[in-house]
Amino acid sequence: MNTISFIQYLIERFRIEQKKRDRSGIYGFTQRLMAYNSNK
Repeated sequence: MNTISFIQYLIERFRIEQKKRDRSGIYGFTQRLMAYNSNK
């Protein structure tokens, strides 16, 4: 899997998880990571 296809896969997963309000996957992990870093 090359870099471009991996990025496309991640973007697609973000969209699917965001639509379903799923907080257990990549989308939820990224939200928690960004919230943690923004409150330092």
